[in-house]
Amino acid sequence: MLQVNIIQGDKFVMVLTLTDTEGKPVDLTGLSFLFAGKYDPIKDDTLAFTGQSETIGNGQLRCTIPASETGKLKNANRYESTCTVYWDIWCVEREQRIINGIGIINTGISYRKEKNLL
Repeated sequence: MLQVNIIQGDKFVMVLTLTDTEGKPVDLTGLSFLFAGKYDPIKDDTLAFTGQSETIGNGQLRCTIPASETGKLKNANRYESTCTVYWDIWCVEREQRIINGIGIINTGISYRKEKNLL
């Protein structure tokens, strides 16, 4: 499980290199991927975010969440506290989860000041 930090109000970008068992990049030609997250993967039916994903060559997949979406993510409203979102990436054509992880949502102090959320 991969842990990432998501800063509230910032664009989130993650680039993954998908490799086979020999460490060689996987050919992603013709494949599409879904990238999404939930606060509680078992109890919650609502998505916390829907990100975008695109293949960028040589086994690489770029996943992004626009700033407009990270700004909507739940946060504890205190810098010393964080909230968690659980995410995964699904390959549509292979009907297979590629990777999953935890996102730690960090308060965007300047973002919250600009939006009058402090």
